[in-house]
Amino acid sequence: MLLQLTMFDENFHETVFLTAGALIQGVTEAHQQHASGKAVKKEANAGIRKLLDNTMDITTKKRRELLVTLLNSLPSFHIPTGPGRPQGSTKPAEKKAQEASEFEKIVEGAIQTLLSAKGAMPTKTAVAKHLRIGGLSAKTGIDSSLSAFRNKLKRLGVDYDAIVARVMPNK
Repeated sequence: MLLQLTMFDENFHETVFLTAGALIQGVTEAHQQHASGKAVKKEANAGIRKLLDNTMDITTKKRRELLVTLLNSLPSFHIPTGPGRPQGSTKPAEKKAQEASEFEKIVEGAIQTLLSAKGAMPTKTAVAKHLRIGGLSAKTGIDSSLSAFRNKLKRLGVDYDAIVARVMPNK
């Protein structure tokens, strides 16, 4: 059933392409009698090539999605369908440690910047907003800065309190 729907969809897109091609051919023939006939023919060829490429892209993308869905249903296969790391894979420990170290420096710099501007220890939310982590949801109006910042600290294994102790040893 799924394959029949895909074949119907492919045929539909190809029919739309061929119909548009026939219409463009008729208009081009009508304009060839004028002096600008060659220019119209050249534009028609460029337009039909673009339409052909778009039709092929749509058809190929849908066919790939179908085949990936079918193969991913088998237990031995996992073909990624979106951005990001494939399921089950992990980031190397060295890279994770490097990212944690870089993020610590960024957080420390943000705390120092906010500390010098306000004169008092900034909140985690203020640091998160300064780093543009999270933000206000347009849909719900809820600020996710603090939770997104905490999640990133936890994911990278960064100790926020240790950073604060380095920045303000007398606290």
